Amino acid sequence: MFSLSEQESSSAHDYELATEYGLSRRKEFGWEMFKYAKNNGKRIIIISDTFFTRDFVESLLLKSGYSGYSSIYISSEIGRLKESGSIYPEVLTRENIEARKMLHVGDNKIADIEQAKKHGISTFYVPTTHEFAKKITKTIKSSTFSNKMVESFVHGLQSRNLARYPMISIEHGYTSGSVSKLGYSIFGPMFFGFAKSIIDQSIQKKHKKIYFLARDGEIVKKSYDILRRYYPEAPESEYLLASRRAINIASLMDEKDTELFIKNAIFDINKNPSPCLFSEFIRSRFGLKTSELTNFELLLKIKDESINDININTIEKILLTQDFIKTVTENAKQERAPLLEYFDSVGLNSKCDSVAFVDIGHNGTMQKGLSTLLGLKSTHGYYFATYSGITKNLDHSKGHTYTGFFRNLLEPSKKDDVYIYNALVFESAFLNDKGSFVKFKKNGKTSEPEYLDIDKEEGRIKFSRVLHAEIERFVDDFSKCMGHQLRSIFINPDEWCAPIEHYLSQPSYRDSLCFSGVTIENYFSGRAVRYIVPTKATLEQPGLWKNGTTEFKKKHHKPDPSNIKNTQGNIQKTQIRHSFDLIAKRLLDRKKYNKLINNPVLFFDESKHHLAKLIKHIALSQESYHKKTSRR
Repeated sequence: MFSLSEQESSSAHDYELATEYGLSRRKEFGWEMFKYAKNNGKRIIIISDTFFTRDFVESLLLKSGYSGYSSIYISSEIGRLKESGSIYPEVLTRENIEARKMLHVGDNKIADIEQAKKHGISTFYVPTTHEFAKKITKTIKSSTFSNKMVESFVHGLQSRNLARYPMISIEHGYTSGSVSKLGYSIFGPMFFGFAKSIIDQSIQKKHKKIYFLARDGEIVKKSYDILRRYYPEAPESEYLLASRRAINIASLMDEKDTELFIKNAIFDINKNPSPCLFSEFIRSRFGLKTSELTNFELLLKIKDESINDININTIEKILLTQDFIKTVTENAKQERAPLLEYFDSVGLNSKCDSVAFVDIGHNGTMQKGLSTLLGLKSTHGYYFATYSGITKNLDHSKGHTYTGFFRNLLEPSKKDDVYIYNALVFESAFLNDKGSFVKFKKNGKTSEPEYLDIDKEEGRIKFSRVLHAEIERFVDDFSKCMGHQLRSIFINPDEWCAPIEHYLSQPSYRDSLCFSGVTIENYFSGRAVRYIVPTKATLEQPGLWKNGTTEFKKKHHKPDPSNIKNTQGNIQKTQIRHSFDLIAKRLLDRKKYNKLINNPVLFFDESKHHLAKLIKHIALSQESYHKKTSRR
């Protein structure tokens, strides 16, 4: 049909087998049934409609842990099919089994169910992976592609991942509360799209090397490196230890630079008040430990106070002194030398021609800082998203260019945009499991990187490790599915980012669980650790993912105890009023009862019975009596 040579046909067949073997995963639901049957001493027979050989089918089974079955029947070997039903009588005869004593389990309604039943065999239908996935998640519907072959592969991988443990629950949402599913089926396509766009553009721009900036760039680099297997001409990748703090400090060449830098820091903390400790801010912004600043008495007195509790004039009085400016400038000199040595060791210096950087993005401050510090004449930034402010930092006419993948030149004031509204949620997905890079510290003849402590970020660290492992797995699986056809895939960011847009905008309670307890810090700007979604124990805390936090708090909201008490009291009063009304109707004559209904105040005032005096305040609080009285 395709006029293939014998060698080409053999190569295609070998490629198909390798792909099938590499992508095969056991269906956990079926695995549990297999183990149950085996543990209960049942005789297990495997029947398969396939053109694969017995050896290959057995290798697939062994890979997934299947062993100890009684026998196996393969249509390509015995010349009979489940689809036509002809294989069932053959199996019954060979195994010497009565049809009524056999249970056939399968996921094909015709081949496994209808045809088996025709021969008197009991059956159990296991919905296909795709059917399961559609029942237990919204993700499949949120992923649509103009290229239907791509859509088919993406949906297949998502379905396999989402239906691995097919527990159908109420409000399952997009992830059923699983970080693994979030990473593979939601963020996986997003990072694939971003990495693929970087490869396509970098080849066209003929970059020789791309630097992926810490910490946001690590997972992008890992995704890029997976795709690079299929692009031998793609630029080399390098993970670069860099941070705003490290670059800014190293760029302070004199006390004038330092004074301006300090004034910007004061502006930041005045604009964004924070419970961050003053000592944490001093260390993360200026690289100074308060324990080493013994000459600054006022600073030492307030070092453990929250920035919110310190008067801005006091902060200015400390930071803008000549001694503090001099200390920061001297520290900058000490940090600059090992940092420049490190950059030179990874091939990043003023001799570089056409350097490329990858980061989550926004205003291009890192690209600008590196270009200025190292004297880079031509740079390009591959960013996930850029804000309009990037035009002030990077000038295309001077050789410093940039592109935004998901968003480009976005106005930060556009609060209804899904990215602006959830920027820190996106950032938390990019962050790796390390603290923010601080500086290189000399240790004899070598230099070692120093990071911010992550003691308060256990939730984020665990989240990051699981999420990134699953993102890598999706990128790897999809790449294997497509093979060298990857090169022909056109990347439309809206298509590859659609699942995360839907997830962030319309989460269920279970979706919010993925981010519960995950935190993010920005000590550089004076912002303490904040929750993406709080935990049950910290419900009073706000969450950076507004939609997710709303769903989480709705589920775990604890009513005010005083309100519960008042509500219970009102219920009791209502029950008493109702009982009183029934008793009054039985004991009073028609005239007195009508007086009670039409003018209860007059009724109780004229009543001589001591019981009526006791319950007057309860009866008169009844809404229906008040309405009657108000009318009169």
